[in-house]
This record gives sequence, structure tokens and C-alpha cells, in this order.
Amino acid sequence: MHFFLLSALTGPWPQILISAAIVIITVVVVWVIHAAAFLIMKKLAQRTEPGLDDSMIRHLRRPSFWTVLLLGLKLVLPILYIPSQYLNVTNHIFSLILIAFVAWVLIKLLYVLEDHINERFDVSAKDNLRARKVYTQLRVLKRIAIIIVCIIALATALM
Repeated sequence: MHFFLLSALTGPWPQILISAAIVIITVVVVWVIHAAAFLIMKKLAQRTEPGLDDSMIRHLRRPSFWTVLLLGLKLVLPILYIPSQYLNVTNHIFSLILIAFVAWVLIKLLYVLEDHINERFDVSAKDNLRARKVYTQLRVLKRIAIIIVCIIALATALM
């Protein structure tokens, strides 16, 4: 029994447990900060008329959380117990995921822009020819922009 406790304390287990605790603390801190920030933004958005701020809250909640969480984990990565042969691979994987998350945020910003422009043009109006024209052009431009963001993200990831 005494030998088991001594071997458990001399192996990598204490470092692994400390690293796991750091990761858990990072996730909780990021979640609390993100939830508080979006709660404050939601309270501020309720004071104004529905519009851009509501659209940003609706579209950016999830992608911003995952992006900030990954940035937080990338920040604590150097202090975690990761064997040196896996550190570069882990850092590279985090960088690739970060590129994907930034692309996700940019795509969601395009949705926010679409909501903002659609608010200005009423498609349900009686004479809605101009509004339908703008709506159609906007949808095409949004799809082209999404493709461009994806191509740039893929090219950046492949570099």
C-alpha cells in the first residue's frame, strides 16, 4: 500500500491531475466571463429597439464562446503537462481549430449584416420590387462571401 502511494506521487499523475484542473478551471472561467458578457449585452440590447445588437447576440453567442474558449486553452497550453513530442502537434491542432472558429465567426457576422440590411427593406410591403431585388442580391453576395471566407480559411489552414 505504501509503495503504491509513493509510486503514484512520483509518476506523471500529479502533473496530469494539475493539468486537468487547469483545463477545467479555464473552461469554467471562460464560460462565466462569456455568459456574463452576453448577459450584459442582452440587458443593454433590451433598452434599444430590436436591431443590430439583437442580431449579434443571436448569431454570435456560440461561435464567440468556442473561439474564446479555444483562445483560453491555447493560452494555458504552455503550462500544461504535455510530453514534448506532442506539444507541437497539439499547438498545431489548436491553431487549425482556431482558424475554423474564426471563419465561423466571420460567417456569422455575414448573417448579422444580412439581418441589418433586411431590416431596412420591407419585403412584405405592397410595392416591394426594390426590396425583393436587394434581398436577392444580398443572398447571392452572402453566399459568395461565405465561399470566399471558407476558401481563405482552408488556404490558411493548409499553410
